[in-house]
Amino acid sequence: MGDGGVLPGHMRQNTEPPLWLFNPPTTSAFNASWANYGLWMSFLALGSLSLVLISGVLGDIFGRRRVMLIGLVGLLVANVLAIIAPTPPVLLVSRVIASIFGPLVLPLSLSILFLAFADDELARSRALAVFVLLTNTAVLTAGLLGQLMNTLLDYRGMFLVSTVLALVAIVFIWRETTESRVPQDRRVDVVGHAAWALTVLLMMASLVAWRIDRPNARLAATLSLIGVAIGVAFLVWWDRRTPDSIFGYSQIKRRALIVLILYGACMQFGFVGLATQIRNTLQAVYGYHVVLATLALTPLLLGMAFTVFYATRRLTTVRAQPLLAASLAIGALVSLLVVLTNAGASYPWLALLLLVFGAVMVIANVTWTAVFFLAMPDDVVGVRTGINSSVFQLGGTIGGSVTAALLVDIGLSFYRQLLLVGGVPGDRIPDALAALNTILDPATPSAVLDPAIAERLLAGYQLAYLMAFNRVILLIAAVCAVGSILVWYALPRLQPAKAVEQ
Repeated sequence: MGDGGVLPGHMRQNTEPPLWLFNPPTTSAFNASWANYGLWMSFLALGSLSLVLISGVLGDIFGRRRVMLIGLVGLLVANVLAIIAPTPPVLLVSRVIASIFGPLVLPLSLSILFLAFADDELARSRALAVFVLLTNTAVLTAGLLGQLMNTLLDYRGMFLVSTVLALVAIVFIWRETTESRVPQDRRVDVVGHAAWALTVLLMMASLVAWRIDRPNARLAATLSLIGVAIGVAFLVWWDRRTPDSIFGYSQIKRRALIVLILYGACMQFGFVGLATQIRNTLQAVYGYHVVLATLALTPLLLGMAFTVFYATRRLTTVRAQPLLAASLAIGALVSLLVVLTNAGASYPWLALLLLVFGAVMVIANVTWTAVFFLAMPDDVVGVRTGINSSVFQLGGTIGGSVTAALLVDIGLSFYRQLLLVGGVPGDRIPDALAALNTILDPATPSAVLDPAIAERLLAGYQLAYLMAFNRVILLIAAVCAVGSILVWYALPRLQPAKAVEQ
């Protein structure tokens, strides 16, 4: 059994403290500073998609166990440097090292997990479900965990958990995992599969670029196009060296893979978008503390955990296509109910909706991961999981950053309208927004503004925020519905077609 260090290794990468902990953005209305910061961080994160795909290729060619160990050792070195860093430049170097070696861990951990349970379909489905549960838990709590460790100790404390996880993963993988790689005659094909997926993913990454301010959007779009050009160049190179090419016959099921890439992006967009926007709205509108707002998402994780431990067995008896479509359709319905019933005002009702949403998202994720593997040849496990991890990261990144940016635009528009209706002249609106930012900044003394004016500004802000939140959640519902319809009508029949059967 060679899976002992996979989950600690993957959790180590996902519990990496976010960069904003070192220099948090300023407090502003509708979290505008955070949204702009998030867009840039998201675009930089999307740049690591190529590294994730490359790591899958390297694992298939040079050995999956070897490449994952290299990634974990690199991350361990980066963490040790961060803990002992005497100066900011050393800390920066440690983060650069982590950004290089981190992508080596993400896809190969799933590759090794898949190979460890290759002969046991039920055990593999449960392992994938646990993998999804721990991954999403780490993604949602990494920032809060970093804040807690930073408060209890200092910034060095944020790296303690990930350092321990890296050590545990290295020991287990070194002792228990056997080496595996693709046959010699399939190595050229591995590069072709990765290049094809990179081209599709970077074209989707342009969704982030257009939300950045105009001068920087041109730079972001240019970088995306360069990445697409590199992917196309590799495709041409591959086509000239293999008879089973992407332009003729290929072992890769192109239509199925495109549909699954789009479905995975919709799925993660919905999950991350809904979770982050509910958490932010509980803080901005209903006055939750950041810790309490994060803990309020616990039903989401409980729904996921219930599905992992009690419903996974049933997935082996259900066809994948209806299950994929129904999961996102229910996710769209839950998102719609959040808006129509003003769920944030009644936490018990919100908790029930989160419970259902978490359950269906695990079903969608496990089924999607299993079916995803059917669209590619069996022996290129590293590339398959590399593409899978890239899509997972892409959808989550866009779900967090684009929804935040849209909420800022919509919220500011509503708030300006409320100010005009309330009798504020158009030329005084910037002053009102500046006053609102002063109110929202916890470091500002409460006596700076007249209490009556502050109360009116804050009430209008909360109303505008809630209106913008509803629009964004409706968008999330629409994206989930599109994913459901797409997989129902466009996904070709793959054989075998059970949810977790290969």
